[in-house]
Amino acid sequence: MYKIYTLKLIFMRLTTAIIFLSFMQVYAATYGQRVNLNEKNSSFKDVLYKIRQQTGYDFLFDRHLAKDMGPVNISIRNASLDETMKTLFTNTSLTYTVEDKFVLIRKRQVALSGKSSESIQQTDVRGRVVDSLGNPLKGATIAVVIQTSSENKETGDFSMTIKGRKIAAVTDGNGEFALSNISKEAYLSVSYVGYEVYTIKVAANLGIIRLKPAGRLQEVVVNTGYQNISKERSAGSFSKPDMGVLANRATSTNIIQRLDGLVPGLVINNSPTNGKQQFLIRGLSTLATTEGYTNASPLFVVDGIAVPDVSSINPQDVQDVSVLKDATAASIWGARASNGVIVITTKKGGNNQKLRITYDAFASFQGKPDIDYFPVLNSRQYIQASRETFDPVSTTYTPVYNPALGDGGYSPDRQIQWDFARGLISAAQRDARLDSLAEISNLSQIRDIFYRPQILTNHTLSLAGGTEKYSNYTSLAYTGDQSYTPGNKNNTFKLNTRNDYTFNKWMKAFFIADLTNQRTSSNRAVSPDNRFLPYQLFRDGEGNNLDMSYLGYLPSEAIDPVEKLTGRSLRYNPLSNALTGTSNSNGLMARLTAGLTVSLYKGLRYEAVLGYVRGTNRSTSYDDNTNYNQNIQLLRFAQNNNGTIKYNLPNIGGKYGTSSITDENWTIRNQLVYDYTSENQLHQLNVLAGYEQQEKK
Repeated sequence: MYKIYTLKLIFMRLTTAIIFLSFMQVYAATYGQRVNLNEKNSSFKDVLYKIRQQTGYDFLFDRHLAKDMGPVNISIRNASLDETMKTLFTNTSLTYTVEDKFVLIRKRQVALSGKSSESIQQTDVRGRVVDSLGNPLKGATIAVVIQTSSENKETGDFSMTIKGRKIAAVTDGNGEFALSNISKEAYLSVSYVGYEVYTIKVAANLGIIRLKPAGRLQEVVVNTGYQNISKERSAGSFSKPDMGVLANRATSTNIIQRLDGLVPGLVINNSPTNGKQQFLIRGLSTLATTEGYTNASPLFVVDGIAVPDVSSINPQDVQDVSVLKDATAASIWGARASNGVIVITTKKGGNNQKLRITYDAFASFQGKPDIDYFPVLNSRQYIQASRETFDPVSTTYTPVYNPALGDGGYSPDRQIQWDFARGLISAAQRDARLDSLAEISNLSQIRDIFYRPQILTNHTLSLAGGTEKYSNYTSLAYTGDQSYTPGNKNNTFKLNTRNDYTFNKWMKAFFIADLTNQRTSSNRAVSPDNRFLPYQLFRDGEGNNLDMSYLGYLPSEAIDPVEKLTGRSLRYNPLSNALTGTSNSNGLMARLTAGLTVSLYKGLRYEAVLGYVRGTNRSTSYDDNTNYNQNIQLLRFAQNNNGTIKYNLPNIGGKYGTSSITDENWTIRNQLVYDYTSENQLHQLNVLAGYEQQEKK
């Protein structure tokens, strides 16, 4: 019994403590809303701010009321919010009402017909909500707007904002609603899906509230190259990338490569050796080209004109991209669209727009390729394979060695094994020499000599603006591309301008000029391919370029007598030979487009487009008289007349070569377009009839 009594006693004490703590919390909560003020000549806003800090109530009032109050003198202690506000507004022209956690401050109203101002603060509200055609809107939401004010501590200003809405009613089938006991100082918010929100001050009879259709979201428009049609009216398969993401991609200046991952079904092969098979949308076409291969490239259309290539288009000048994929594209562009169509629209200026100057720049840095992942044998593996495959019985040394011009020599590991097979060295010497080669790796030299970090920089300066009848967009761009290969340079300069003219309400015209100048230069390329064995170093310990004559056209045994006879060096040194020649190219691409639109009748217009694309590229190359290939070619056509060399090619000076390529494309298109939309927006008709002629030179 004693233990049971003890447990009951402890339980009663614990219950008492909990009840006591609960009363303390209630008292604390009540006390937290008590106000203590002792202000002399304080501003009205400062007093309200201190009340807000102590009570948590927000205040709504016109800022002009603060000026009317003047300095405030108030001294209260442990007062409620209601007592504080009554004391504050004693002998003033202001009054207040409390709704939820908000205190609305306003001027006192003059009593009407002997009634006090408090008796006219609440009212019943009625109204009817309809659409723009007068049809009732069932289910429209009627909400009482809750407003609050906040103070900017830096400026001391109060701002009035909408903090929330209390749903008060929903319209019936006739669009009508009724509310009771609503403050005359409140506002009502009327909202309905697909319509703009309408806010109105409370009145007894609001009458008919007519809602306006909400401003449409920017409609998704598909550009087919001939016309723009809305997404829902496009019967074919198409894709439109996120232009914001595309513009911010700073890894390439090629607009198509920026589409990688943004267009479903678009496959981009970024391999540097894949040639023209780079973009794939709909698979391989079965139509072969004049070059003899199956074309997988889509058709490119820029500003309504088909162009052979879009690599010269500056991505910062692109406004919109549409990718057409299925038979609908072929029905528009014919067999050329069998691999899909990529339609690009460039930017233009805006009418009545002040001059806007934009500068955009980016730099992309990529480190050297990780050649440790090259799928090749290392030196030890290669030497082991060479030992296992060497067979001096089936292949003798004599027929392989032929001093005649055109036969190469043996690699160092093969030469060592042939020397042993011919009895020139012992087995121990052979093994020592081969083991020495197996310990050498040229990967670090390949990484340092043949590769460098790739740096891509782009700068674009654009200007846009216009008047009521004229608009212009112009951009200047520079692209510097430092490739992986040392000594290579690639600089591109661009000028793009578009001018739009509005002659009158029925005639418009535009002109686009896009000019690209690309200049490249390079030394004689040396690619670290499988010709260079994994143990073959390119430079010795002192930094001298090493001879690799066995890779040339002459075996080592034949070099000395030929050099003695001709007086020309026939030693093949890859690194030194790379500096004996240069290649340069200068390309100019011009894309000119002009268009005219004439309104003939309501909904009927005539459109004409003229496009001209011209691309020229002039390439030059020079090899001096120390170039290895130059000397070999010279000796190929030389004659040995009893020890006297007769050259049939010029043997003084270097070799200079030049080539020039020019492409021209003309496009002329005339079309009539008729657009009709019924007044009730239920019917729409679009008709296009046109003629297009193209010529390629």
